[in-house]
Amino acid sequence: MHAVTVFEGVVCTLVIGDSDHLGWQPAWLFEVTDRSIPTDWICNAFEDRPELLLGPEFIARDQASYGAMVELERDQVARFWKRIDARRAEND
Repeated sequence: MHAVTVFEGVVCTLVIGDSDHLGWQPAWLFEVTDRSIPTDWICNAFEDRPELLLGPEFIARDQASYGAMVELERDQVARFWKRIDARRAEND
């Protein structure tokens, strides 16, 4: 899980799927095995959609940042993969 959103009352998570495809999926599709929250995540709440964002600052900063991730805008996706690569390097 790489970010969490509540959209129209449904909790969704940002996941990496087959062939490294990014997508928001309902949380009920998955079993959470690690309940820790990364130290660089922030939480943001809004009066409209999405109601809540939890994730790295570049995704959860505001609704525009979230929208850029939903639309898989090139710069936002590049930020995402840069973060993933850095976290993988930390674990090696």
